[in-house]
Amino acid sequence: MRKNSNNVFQSFSEISVSEALVWAKSFSLEDESLWSFEIELLLSEVTGISRESLYAWPNRVLKSEQRAIFAESVERMKAGEPLAYVIGFCEFWSLKFQVNPSVLIPRPDTELIVEAALALPSSDNEHIEVLDLGTGSGAVGLSLAYEKPLWQITGIDNSSAALAVAAENANALGLHNVRLLERDWYKKIPLPSQSSEGYQIILANPPYLSKDDNHLSGLGLSCEPIHALVSENNGLADLYRIITIAKNLLDLDGWLLLEHGYNQRVAVENFFLESGFVDVKCLRDVAGNARVSMGKNA
Repeated sequence: MRKNSNNVFQSFSEISVSEALVWAKSFSLEDESLWSFEIELLLSEVTGISRESLYAWPNRVLKSEQRAIFAESVERMKAGEPLAYVIGFCEFWSLKFQVNPSVLIPRPDTELIVEAALALPSSDNEHIEVLDLGTGSGAVGLSLAYEKPLWQITGIDNSSAALAVAAENANALGLHNVRLLERDWYKKIPLPSQSSEGYQIILANPPYLSKDDNHLSGLGLSCEPIHALVSENNGLADLYRIITIAKNLLDLDGWLLLEHGYNQRVAVENFFLESGFVDVKCLRDVAGNARVSMGKNA
C-alpha cells in the first residue's frame, strides 16, 4: 500500500461513508464521471451496502478493516488497475462473472454477440450445439447456456488459467450444459458433444487489435492479457483464421458470429463472402460502431 495520500486517509480515527467518497473522488483520473461511478461501486462492495444506501446514510462509519481495504483498492485503481480486477468480478448480461488478470474483462458491447445468437432463426430449436472460441471468463458462452438450458455449449481456450475462471463461473451459475476444454482454435477442435455432425453456432470475440493500437497504452487495458487482445495482420489474422476453420466445423446452414474492431467490418465481411458464407451482415453496437459480423455456412 502506498504512503502519503493513503496515510492521510488512515490517520483519522473514524471515517464516514461521505468522507471516504470525497477522499477517493478527489483523485479523479481521465474520466471524472466514470471514476466517480466506480468509486461508488467499490465502496458499495467493500461495505456490503447498495450505492443508493451510501447516500441515504452518509454518516455511517467504516469499520477499520473496510477502511483499509477501500484505501488499498483506491490506490490500485489510481495505478491503472481496472475496478473489475480489484473487486474480482464484473456484470455481463445481468450475470455476475468472476475475473482476474488471466482473462479479459467482458465489455457491454460484447453482449451484442449474445443477442445476435439468441435471435438466429435456429435459436428456437431445443438441441443446438454452440462452440465458443477463446471463451476466457466464459461470459459469452455461459450467458447463452444460462438463457438456453437445452443448448450444449463447448468453450475452448488455450489458457488453463482462463479455463479455471470459466469453470468457477459455470459452477457459480449452476450450469450443467457446458464443457470447457483446453485447445487452440486452429487445431484439435472437438466435435459437438452430442453429435458427429457440425455445430449450429460458432462464435468468438478473438484478439483483433493491432500491436501498435493506441488503446493498448491506456489505463486499464494495459493490465489485461495481451495475447487475448493483439493479432497479426493489423488485427485481422485470428478473425481470418476462425472464418477459415469454421467452414469445416459448422453444420450446413450453421452460423458464425465474430466480434471485431469498428474499422474492420469491410475486411471481415469480404473474407466471409470469399470463404463461401451467405447472408453476411454486420451489427452495430449502441454507439453505432460496426461490432459483430455474421454469416451462414452454405
